[in-house]
Amino acid sequence: MTHKVKKQLIKTRLTMFFLLITNGFVNYGLSLELVKRTGSSISFGLGLIIGPLVGFLLATYILRIIDKYPKKNMAMTGVVLLSCTYTLFFILSAIESINFFHIAIGYLILSGIFMRVFNLSFLPSNLNLVGEDNLERVNAVERGTASLVAII
Repeated sequence: MTHKVKKQLIKTRLTMFFLLITNGFVNYGLSLELVKRTGSSISFGLGLIIGPLVGFLLATYILRIIDKYPKKNMAMTGVVLLSCTYTLFFILSAIESINFFHIAIGYLILSGIFMRVFNLSFLPSNLNLVGEDNLERVNAVERGTASLVAII
C-alpha cells in the first residue's frame, strides 16, 4: 500500500468521524431540546421518521444531481450546505417567535438531504482516489468509523 493510499484512508477516517459525530451530537441535542420544549418523548422518534422518509422520497433526485457533477465537488458541496444548515438552525432556534418544532422538522429534512449528498458522493470519489485494489480497506475504514461513532 502506497503512502498516498494510507494518507487518503486517514483523511477518510477523520472526515467520516468528525462529520458523523457532529451530526449525532446535534441530532441528540435537538431531541433533548424538543423534549424540553414540548414535553413529549415522541420528539426522539422524529428523526427516525423524517430521515428514512427523506431518503425514500428524494434518493432518485439526489442521485441524478450527483451523477451530473464530479463526485468530489458534490461531497464538498454537501459538507458546506450541511454546515450552513447547522448555522441556520442555531440562529433560528434562538428566535423565540418562531415555532421550534417547525425549525426542527426543517433542519432534519435539510440535514438529511445534505448528509445523503455527502455520503453518496464522498464514498465513490474516495474509491477513485485509492483505487479498486483497496476497496476492502476503504469499506473497513468507513464501517469502523461509523461503528465507533455509534458507540460514542
